[in-house]
Amino acid sequence: MRIALEFFGPIQDRLGSAVDNVELGGEPATAAALIEHLAETLDGGEALRQDHLRVALNDQLIGRHEPLQLTEGDRIAFLSPFSGG
Repeated sequence: MRIALEFFGPIQDRLGSAVDNVELGGEPATAAALIEHLAETLDGGEALRQDHLRVALNDQLIGRHEPLQLTEGDRIAFLSPFSGG
């Protein structure tokens, strides 16, 4: 299954790209499991383990330990905290 990864804020600087596409061999059960997989496979991926990062699936924020059901072409975004108005 192929999914798109999007990185925003400082995490984008650490990973060196705003968007990446990855092929998953299996389906991770939670966002936390996906993060662990990406931390092990992406250059600089260990930065995704930071607790303050938020995760969104197709523009909807999700909890790290909620069940995760991915389909071909889904977008996962990693967002650093931000403020402003």
